[in-house]
Amino acid sequence: YLARLLGGGGVIEIYEGMSLYFPFQYGEVLSDTRHIGISGHIGGIIVLGSFFINPLFFHRVSGFKIKNMEEVLKLIKDPGNINFYYTFDSGQAFRWTVSSRGFIGVVDRRVVNIKKEGDAILVFSNREEGVIEWFKSYFMADLDLERALKAIDVDPYIHSAIEKYRGLRLLRQDPWETLVSFIISANNNIPRIKGLVEKLSTRFGEPQEFQERVYYTFPEPGALLDAGEKALRELGVGFRASYIINAARFVTENPDWEEIVRSSGADEGREYLKRIKGVGDKIANCVLLYAFSKMDVFPRDVWINRVLEKLYFRGNKVPPSRIKGFLLSHFGDYMGLAQLYLYYWARRDSRM
Repeated sequence: YLARLLGGGGVIEIYEGMSLYFPFQYGEVLSDTRHIGISGHIGGIIVLGSFFINPLFFHRVSGFKIKNMEEVLKLIKDPGNINFYYTFDSGQAFRWTVSSRGFIGVVDRRVVNIKKEGDAILVFSNREEGVIEWFKSYFMADLDLERALKAIDVDPYIHSAIEKYRGLRLLRQDPWETLVSFIISANNNIPRIKGLVEKLSTRFGEPQEFQERVYYTFPEPGALLDAGEKALRELGVGFRASYIINAARFVTENPDWEEIVRSSGADEGREYLKRIKGVGDKIANCVLLYAFSKMDVFPRDVWINRVLEKLYFRGNKVPPSRIKGFLLSHFGDYMGLAQLYLYYWARRDSRM
C-alpha cells in the first residue's frame, strides 16, 4: 500500500541523516517490513496521504509494532480542528469506545483504531483497502469546518459552544445504521442507545477480528428480517422492534432509497423517510444530517426545543413552526452544525 500511495519507487527523507529507498513498482503490496529495512517496528517512518490537504507529508512515529499487514498503520496529518472525544461523545454515533489504545469503532463494516500522536493521527484498521478514503468521507474532509463555524457564530450562546468544543465535527455515517440507531434513540438515553446497538450487532452482525479481539458489524436489513420482531424485543428494544422491522423491510423493498434521499432536498428527503412507520421529523432529520450531510436541517425533540426556547425566546413556549423559521433565518444553511454544537454544549454543561 505504500507503493500505491508513493506512486512507485524513490527516496524519502525521514529526518536528518536518514533516508529509505523503496525499490518496488506501482501496485505492489509491501507484505514484510524487511522490504524497507525495518524489522518489527515502525520508527522514524513517515508517510501517507494527508487528511485535509492533498500533498503527501512526512512525519516521524516511533514505538508502534506491526504484527501483520492486516492491521494497517496510516498516518494522517491533523491540522488541529478535529477532537475525537467531542465528536464521538456528541450523540451522533454509537459504536465508538475509548481505550488505552485510543478510540475504537466498528463502522462501515470495518474495525478502526484511531489515536493522536503529536500532530499526526494514527489509524489502524483490519481492512486496509480504502481506509484513507473512508477516513476523509467519515470525518467530512470536504467540509471547511472553520468557514462553517464562522457562518453560524452569530450569537453569544453558539459562540460559547464553538469556543468550548472546537474540534467537534459532523460525521458522514452509513445511512442504514444511522436510521436504525435513531429509531432506537426514541425516548432513550445515550448509554442505553449504545448498549442496544451493541447488542443488535453482537447478535446479528458479522464477526471481525482485530487486535486479538472479535468485534461485530452492524447487522444488515436481511439479518434483522430473518430474526423477526420477537427476537428484537428479547434484546430489549421494546416497542421499537416493530419500527426496526418496518425499516428493514422498507430498505429491502426500495434498494435505491439511499440514492433517492441523497439526491433530494431536505424537505423531500424527510417526507420520503417518514414513509417508514416509526420515523417522524426528528429521526428523519437525524438521518439527513448524520448520514447524508444535509446541514439545512435541525433535529429537534422536546428537550432541544426547551433549550432553544430558553436561549432565544426568553423561556416562552413557542410553536414549532416559529422555531423552525427562526433557526433557518438565524443559522442559515449550516443550522445542522449549529444544532450539534448547541446540543452538546447544553448537555455537557447541564444548562437545561
